Amino acid sequence: MKSQSSKFISLIFIIYSIFISFTHAETISATDAEIGDKFGYDIAASTNFLIIGAPGDDDQAVDSGAVYIYKQDVSGLYDLPSKKTITISPPVDGDEGFGATVAISDDYALVGSLNFFRVPFFTRDNNNVWTMTSIPRVSNYDYAKFGCAVSVYGNYAAIGAEYKYISGGTQGPGRVDLFTQNNGWAYSNSKGGDLMWDYFGAATAMSNEHLVISQPRRRAGDIDNAIYGAGQINIYTRSGDTWDSKLILNASSPVAYTSFGSSLSLSANYLAVGSDIGTYIFKRNENTWIQQTKVSGSGKVAISDNYLLSISTNENNKMLYVYQRVENTWRLLTTIPAPYEDSDYPSVAIAGDQFFLGLPSHNNNTGIVQTYNFNDYELQKGINISIISLLLF
Repeated sequence: MKSQSSKFISLIFIIYSIFISFTHAETISATDAEIGDKFGYDIAASTNFLIIGAPGDDDQAVDSGAVYIYKQDVSGLYDLPSKKTITISPPVDGDEGFGATVAISDDYALVGSLNFFRVPFFTRDNNNVWTMTSIPRVSNYDYAKFGCAVSVYGNYAAIGAEYKYISGGTQGPGRVDLFTQNNGWAYSNSKGGDLMWDYFGAATAMSNEHLVISQPRRRAGDIDNAIYGAGQINIYTRSGDTWDSKLILNASSPVAYTSFGSSLSLSANYLAVGSDIGTYIFKRNENTWIQQTKVSGSGKVAISDNYLLSISTNENNKMLYVYQRVENTWRLLTTIPAPYEDSDYPSVAIAGDQFFLGLPSHNNNTGIVQTYNFNDYELQKGINISIISLLLF
């Protein structure tokens, strides 16, 4: 009988990879920053302006809140105001959390609070001074969290109140109040939810033609085949100064209680919908919206026609995912881990070629905002070597 010999053969695989590293353009911090301000809690950007909320600011009272507005200079950086650039009258109260939600266009801004029922409108004059022009309170004190979502586009604005108080502690359907600018902001009408506990108005988004309102706890499907808490998106089309022609969107494969619609972002042709299990991207096709894909994320979102920012809020994976659209495919460009041990990304915004990351928990909740440019990056090379040993007889 012949003996058999054996030997090892090692296979070496060398994999080269190329990834994008965005160049950090600027760090914005409040000139009067203090621990607990939560600067960057919410951010929004227009063509030339950046608005940053700091709901933990204590200047007027404990946790009264503050808002800062920055103007982009010719170099693409944002001028630092010497002090908060907008004020509110009557002054904000303690625990109001003014600046918890913000929205801005080049001429108008809206600011919501954590614990109050007013959302002031601000108007910019020719000297770039922002002045409060009105404080609507259309949703009366029966509606909770009036201002939990704010949106403004051109001469139109929306303010969400995600539920209504009912005797006995029950939560009724939420609603969204709509406003039109015509020599001053005026209430036009409201859109309301149809079910209790559905959080209609928890998030809103606007473009020139469309208004989007989320119901992150509404059931999907009819009552006999319902997936409870799966979430729903309501899209309204503008005709003149009214928003009609309601269209309903659900995830292609709804999952119960995953907060589909917890955050929204809208561009001319694309809609990003945040949830606990990923970010859904819908593409506009004339009068319909079609789900293109679902990508990683579990927090706030921001989208343009070419880029998407999607946050992961996982405690062990605090991450920003940056995607680029290539024709009909959304390609992952890079990931940006939270840059500091004590920070995460609860807020993001896109304006043109720039994007913004809010880090309100940085440095004991003092907070900063970082700015980047989509066109300013470096190509990084990586090498991954794998060795596999095979025993041959």
